[in-house]
Amino acid sequence: MRTVVREGITFSYLDRGVGEPFVFQHGLGGDAAQADGLYPDHRRLVCLECRAHGDTAPLGDPEALTFATFAADVLALMDHLEVERALVGGVSMGAGVAARLAADHPERVTGLILVRPAWLDAPHPDGLRIMETVAALIQRGDTQAGLAALEDDPAYQAIAAQAPSAATSLRRQFARPLAHERVAVLQRMPADFPLSDGRQWTDITTPTLVIATRGDPIHPFAIAETIAARIPTATLLEVPSIEINPCAQTRAIAESLVTFADKMQNPHGQTDGPLDPRAHR
Repeated sequence: MRTVVREGITFSYLDRGVGEPFVFQHGLGGDAAQADGLYPDHRRLVCLECRAHGDTAPLGDPEALTFATFAADVLALMDHLEVERALVGGVSMGAGVAARLAADHPERVTGLILVRPAWLDAPHPDGLRIMETVAALIQRGDTQAGLAALEDDPAYQAIAAQAPSAATSLRRQFARPLAHERVAVLQRMPADFPLSDGRQWTDITTPTLVIATRGDPIHPFAIAETIAARIPTATLLEVPSIEINPCAQTRAIAESLVTFADKMQNPHGQTDGPLDPRAHR
């Protein structure tokens, strides 16, 4: 991990591998390890640990915890690394950051990959309301009491019954480094959204891959479908559910990232892989 300073914050970032860079952002409450686990380590991967995530510190202005600021931070890292144009993507919150970057600076993005998007064009999406509950419980300062209260919450119980791995990720928020000091990010990001209206999604003309799975209450398949329908150059790819086969989902996502990256680097060539844009529109 390396660091770069911006606006008084020391940002931690991953830059490893060789070749054309893939700028790939982690999800809410995650860090660069999430991106690192999905892309072959011989390829160049860049991941900024966003404000209030990973080893990036201090928190900075809580009002700057927005998709617009996070996208500007990623762009600043690209400038720092002298990356003029790159394939850009992200998981969940990172997908929103990537979409905002592509909308604001299309000239810097060669391709766009949105993995399990959770936001569309309005604040407080239904799938993330539970994250705001988690934030309120963390803010109380008693981890054990907070976890107990979460497990008694009907919305959490419904998620746990449908998607145990999603429930585990919610409980994990209580244990992440500086959870109490960084709770603002769990409050403010669900209250924000990447793009302000459907037209902004439609205006994205960068080749785009949207990856989603069914049965994920935090990242509804319908949101991925809507995004893929709005972006005129988008392909929607469904991957196996993590609840059925976690390894199969990870493998499918990783293979699709590589196939799409190869396609962006060799647009007129032939690639072998699971990606067929016509099959997933």
